[in-house]
Amino acid sequence: VQAADYIMNFLTDKESKVLLVQGTAGAGKTDFVQQMLSKIIDKQTDIIPIFVSLPKLKDKFNGVMKESLEKYCSITERELRNFQKMQYKLLIILDGYDEIHDMRNIYDSNNFDNWNCKVVVTSRSSYLAQNPVYWDLFLPDDYLKEMYYEITLLPFNKKQILEYINLFIESHRADESYTGWTNPQQYLNQFSKFSSISELISTPFMLGMFVEVLPSLVQKDQLQKCNSHVQNAKSKAKELFITDLYEKFIENWFLRQKAKEEKENGQIGRKSRSQVADQYLRYSMDFAVELFQKDLVYLEYDPDDPVSQKFLNPNDEVATANRKGAPIRFQDGSYSFVHYTIHEYFVCVALIQQIKKLNEKKLQSYFYEYLLNTKHINNLQILDFLSEFIEKDEGFKQQLLNTIQLSKQDKKLSIAAANAISILNYAQVQFNGCDFSGISIENANLRHAICDSANFRGANLKNVDFKQAWLQNADFTDATLDNADFGKNSKSELKITGFEDYEFDFQKMRLAPDEDMIAIVGRKNFDCYYNIYISDFEEHSRELKLPSGSTVQNIKFDKEGRQVAATFTAMFNFEQCQSFMVWDVDGELLFKREPTLISRPHSLHYIYFLDHNNFVYLVGNEVYFYNSSFQVIDKFVNGYQSLDISFFAYNQDKKMMIFVHADKNHGNQQTYQISRFQKQDDTFKEVQNCQIIGDVQIQGDKLLIINDAGINIHNLYTHELINSKIENFKAKQRKISSSTSKNLFVVELQNKETYIRIFETKSLKQVSAITNYHSEKTIYCTIHGQLMVVENNRLFVIKMEPDNLECDTHVDSVWKIGSCDNQLYTISTDIMINWDPQTGEALKTLKYTIDETSKDFRYLRLEGVNHLQIFDFRSSKLKPKFKTDSKFIVLECFIQNQNSACVVINPETKKFEFIVCSEIEDNAWRKLSFENDNFTMNQQTIDDYNKIIVKHTKARILICVQLIDKSVVKVYDCEKLKQIGEFISPTVHSAAISQETFILATERHVVQYSTENTMQILKLNLSSVQQIEFNEEIEGLVCVQKTEPKRISLVKIDLKRGLMSQFVAGLNEEFTQVVSTCEMDSFKFNHNCTKAIGIPDHGNSGCYLFDLLNEKVSLIHTCSIVTAAAFVQDKIAVGNANGSVQVYDRKLNLIWSSFSNKINLYNTKMNNLDLAEKKIEIDEELKIETVAIEVDNEASIYQYSELDIEV
Repeated sequence: VQAADYIMNFLTDKESKVLLVQGTAGAGKTDFVQQMLSKIIDKQTDIIPIFVSLPKLKDKFNGVMKESLEKYCSITERELRNFQKMQYKLLIILDGYDEIHDMRNIYDSNNFDNWNCKVVVTSRSSYLAQNPVYWDLFLPDDYLKEMYYEITLLPFNKKQILEYINLFIESHRADESYTGWTNPQQYLNQFSKFSSISELISTPFMLGMFVEVLPSLVQKDQLQKCNSHVQNAKSKAKELFITDLYEKFIENWFLRQKAKEEKENGQIGRKSRSQVADQYLRYSMDFAVELFQKDLVYLEYDPDDPVSQKFLNPNDEVATANRKGAPIRFQDGSYSFVHYTIHEYFVCVALIQQIKKLNEKKLQSYFYEYLLNTKHINNLQILDFLSEFIEKDEGFKQQLLNTIQLSKQDKKLSIAAANAISILNYAQVQFNGCDFSGISIENANLRHAICDSANFRGANLKNVDFKQAWLQNADFTDATLDNADFGKNSKSELKITGFEDYEFDFQKMRLAPDEDMIAIVGRKNFDCYYNIYISDFEEHSRELKLPSGSTVQNIKFDKEGRQVAATFTAMFNFEQCQSFMVWDVDGELLFKREPTLISRPHSLHYIYFLDHNNFVYLVGNEVYFYNSSFQVIDKFVNGYQSLDISFFAYNQDKKMMIFVHADKNHGNQQTYQISRFQKQDDTFKEVQNCQIIGDVQIQGDKLLIINDAGINIHNLYTHELINSKIENFKAKQRKISSSTSKNLFVVELQNKETYIRIFETKSLKQVSAITNYHSEKTIYCTIHGQLMVVENNRLFVIKMEPDNLECDTHVDSVWKIGSCDNQLYTISTDIMINWDPQTGEALKTLKYTIDETSKDFRYLRLEGVNHLQIFDFRSSKLKPKFKTDSKFIVLECFIQNQNSACVVINPETKKFEFIVCSEIEDNAWRKLSFENDNFTMNQQTIDDYNKIIVKHTKARILICVQLIDKSVVKVYDCEKLKQIGEFISPTVHSAAISQETFILATERHVVQYSTENTMQILKLNLSSVQQIEFNEEIEGLVCVQKTEPKRISLVKIDLKRGLMSQFVAGLNEEFTQVVSTCEMDSFKFNHNCTKAIGIPDHGNSGCYLFDLLNEKVSLIHTCSIVTAAAFVQDKIAVGNANGSVQVYDRKLNLIWSSFSNKINLYNTKMNNLDLAEKKIEIDEELKIETVAIEVDNEASIYQYSELDIEV
């Protein structure tokens, strides 16, 4: 996909806010965004781009704007506020999010919403993969889908690799010192010899390194040496290692710098140093380790900093010489390695040397200060490097195993041992039967480790991650297992420090916005009175006193987490009254409202904090607006006196209040009345009200509704539907819980089994789930998708693991599904997927909006404005654009003699045109007009172009243009580019075409014509035909009739043998209980028209399978509204509104589902069990009628039943 158009859309889209650019290490993310920056500057737009290297900033999460504007725009702190008021259009490019090693939201913390800016962020994909909802890190809490754009940089393909090699050779031809290859074929020869090369050169940085060092590797027989490494390690894997390239790259670098240093020394008469390359290496390793220990990528010279003095002191001649010799660059006042992976490689080399020293010498005190023993190594690139060294050198693997054993005698080496076993596990070394008794590996990562029969007796295994490890017959006798994580959803207790023996009401608790503090209602055991307790779960807790006998209704933190408020009821002067109090988080009482008598005891009693510590107080049906000084500045009385308030929200910008009132029940589901009031002329006036059914939750500016049929997400203030998930959410008990994050929510379903599911609010993707988990209360979902639950009056956090995170699946509704060459294709607005119909494996994907496809799904017309563009899905080639001066209306896209072809309406000429992209003529587009076509459309016809029917074969195009009370039918020869015929017909509702004939269905007739001369061949008196399926294989057609409500009539006509049959299915009541209406939107037929899939126009879920031979109708239940279906070999494929895809066998057993998690399978099985209890049959009015059609030279009419056949 062309990134330039995507970026331009991002820059011009008024709704967009954030563009994420991700890719592998060395993929060129920084270069990519810098090119974007330079192009914006060259175009001289009104956008001011600012490139910010995140690792260089002192305050990454609060000071981006201040530091970057001061540094790059020379704006002082005094000028900063005025600059912000000017509302300049800014593009803030934040490079290297993964290098700051802190997964906090960088958008909200920097208040980017207060600036007129768009934000671009770069990050490694492997770093983002650690967070199942990583987009939360870059977006405002109340984000919309339209705000977020994302680009993934793809690996180089073979053509790009060859282009780079040619450019590299050309750029070095004039260099006399260049000793590399001058023929690209020499590189290509190495490609064929070593299969691993293609893995190594998929990114720009690795390709550049590879092209530079490969000739010297070959000349020095390094490739054969690598092969001997492989043989010594008894490995079947690689022939060439990434670390070999880095090693040779560094060696060449040091040789060049050594030559430069010796030349400079010779010019000034200075004696050259000995072992210069070794000094360069030691300096590089030490500098890399110092940066890594401090989580830094860059270092500025600071004479007061000992580390800076050691490495960057300009008066230290040796340090300066070594710095010049090392692969270090000076940019924007700071020093860093030329590439981050070079930095990581030197850290890796330093770690290897430290491990060898631990194994070669007696323990020394300075060993404890090694990086290996001071910091847990979880950098994925460093682990990749170390894994290669293990693969190349069996001795290094043994040295790591020895390091683990050292922790038995010296517990001070616990971190070194934990790193050693984590590195081995990352390299997939197995630990079956290993004697790890007494080792100390606290915080080690043994996820997925194979430790069957391993001996962990007496080992210190605190905080060790054992998730999904193989531990059969492992011995943990007397081992320390505090917080060791063995399960998918392990839990840990949260304690209110200093109040461990207190009783708490966990239903009335609140987390601060950053989740660093909790406020909760509680009391000392056997005490009569409740108070509020604030704790940071570690050292600091305090008690906030309430009036005696108080009952708390709600607790709220302000938006900054510095104040906490509580609403409560208590006895004042012998009467029940309501009030609220506000404290700061240090426990100081800031305000207490005078109590008022209770007016509505069951209505919401609530504090709603606004910006700048302003807030809204809701009591009874009255709303009070307070400023930060606790003064009432406005008041409103809700007129819905008969209904209690369940939820409340207020929008400061719109000055709009939302009340959600509990109304009567609808069956077994709650009904709510929603009323919206907006301030107009200093008075709040009702602007909208509506009724909803289901469970409700408010998150920011979103209204979440869950009922039996699924989940709907609405805009809270306009009630506009944002997204929906059509799925069976029926349950005996159902709860929806909120989250500190405004982008996650929890659904708990209790039937025979209990399921807890966490969803991402905007996309409605399932983030994680627990099966068969029982707790007293599900309280909360944290920012990072962890659950807070109550068991035995104790609060626990469950560490949730990602579940059902489909990398390649549909988010939006599947609108097209089909098969070709025994493969399945599905398309939604966000992605096209090529599936293996037997296994459900996604073979190939294209994440792009597709407007149309050819019948074999090879050619895809991509969405575009003022241009046509075709993508060849098989070869992954993007064909050139066909730019248009006006917006062409594309009616059909198909293959014509191995060319991409489109039928379009030219709005300027108001005629049909034929546009062909020829593979033979260098993919050149040609715009062609049809001869003898004098038909010109009026503007109304063009505006209603969706009513134009287009059908085609390889040689013919059929177009039916609907006018007011008739249709113009046109047939074209697309090889000779001329119109064959044109005639007026009664309004055409459906059409089909074969090589020799075409069929039109009007209100009362179905008529067959010749494609050679448009002469009429056959006329059938069939009314209300809504679809025609022409089958060339059997030389016949099937007409779908809508005869009356709840009745489907399929008329099958065998033109070759002169037979016609009618199949009438009246769906009985048991059918219609499952699907609210049986009217069909469309039918999909198998290859010989013996079976059809009926897709309902509306309904709760599922579709119908019509078996015309066996006189049977069956229901296919899918837990969602079916939007597309197709026959694939002997299977049935179904696409749904929720983006899922299911494939069934001929007996309608589910083979696979793209949402292959326990929840969907459970729902499907439960519904199918319910259906099995009801025998679904076709009613008695089913009938199969057959009539012979005799065709002779005389015009004859044969009548049978209600069918009239005119020859």
